[in-house]
Amino acid sequence: MGWWCCPVCNWAILKSASYRGRGIGQSKTDLDDLFSTDAWGPYSPTIARYFGNRATYAQIVKFYAAENPGPGRYAPPHVSGTEITEVLAIPNYNKVRTSYVERQNLTLRMKIARFHRLSLAFSRKLMNLKAAVALYFWTYIFCLIHRSLRVTPAMAAGITDRIWELKELIS
Repeated sequence: MGWWCCPVCNWAILKSASYRGRGIGQSKTDLDDLFSTDAWGPYSPTIARYFGNRATYAQIVKFYAAENPGPGRYAPPHVSGTEITEVLAIPNYNKVRTSYVERQNLTLRMKIARFHRLSLAFSRKLMNLKAAVALYFWTYIFCLIHRSLRVTPAMAAGITDRIWELKELIS
């Protein structure tokens, strides 16, 4: 079971939370947007399987140079270069980046205690984990006002015209 999400950069909304078990005809996404990922192996066949040649897809590989801040100190490495590879179609190179999904993953980890590092919060059952992630995505899209958009992502995308209450999502 894998979770993967594709934020649409101009809406801060997700194209999909999970494609496991869905066929290409059932997908309700707008494929004019670009898929850009790192070079992890399973991404390429998954996108090819579910979207075929209808997607624009590129991989970006980042090269890091470590800095030595001194004994007993830690500094994250900085990006020394990148390499972009076309996988499906010809992408707009100005839009190939992984920062949107990296930000979404960080937000997910910070909002759901089950994904904190070194945490005692965990799900005993996969069903509970799926429910927690689904609830997070629904509240993120329909209930929380995005700071840069000043509306919810669903309102910015034209899906709804109001901010939803949590009890509306649950009922």
